Amino acid sequence: MSEGLSQRLEKYESQAEWWQYGWLGFHSVATLANGYEAGRTHNSANKRYFTVNATTGGAAVLDMLVFPLYPNSVPKTFSGESEKQRNLYRLQELANKVKERSSWEAHLTGWLVGLVGGAIITAGPGKSSDGGMFFLSSGLVTELQIWTLPKEAVTEWESYQQTGKLSSVLPWDERKVSWKPAGASLDPHGLAVHWWFE
Repeated sequence: MSEGLSQRLEKYESQAEWWQYGWLGFHSVATLANGYEAGRTHNSANKRYFTVNATTGGAAVLDMLVFPLYPNSVPKTFSGESEKQRNLYRLQELANKVKERSSWEAHLTGWLVGLVGGAIITAGPGKSSDGGMFFLSSGLVTELQIWTLPKEAVTEWESYQQTGKLSSVLPWDERKVSWKPAGASLDPHGLAVHWWFE
């Protein structure tokens, strides 16, 4: 089981790494682009719009750096534990982080940021539609970020908590497979014997 867990954990952490650095790159590029536009434009309404975008993007970058989904380090207190225990700790940590980032609070926070930013944009002179566009785009990015989270680690950890086993890493010789004949029938090409397994 230890080897199977290591393989699955490697897969889950690879997914988390892609998610972490993919979204970190997205928010970083968006922050730099909006900051550049805010400094370049002389239109006060556009400056406010780009500044709000750059500020919220920078906050997202900071959040991902301070509370990363990946990597997960094992505390020094686990140095004397077995590889299985260390891997289980890493699996639990990843699962907990995914659940935290996909909770209803995470959904709500993203939409609230969009609402506040949209209100700031709308409060000044300029197109009021810019505030609504910011609110919708901010909420959409929040939902995409949440729905692209690698949730397999959560399923694996919850399965382990309920059964004490990691169902997806059981070797074949531990799976219960029973073969039973389901009967036979004649067809134009000869005798067909049907089997099924569970």
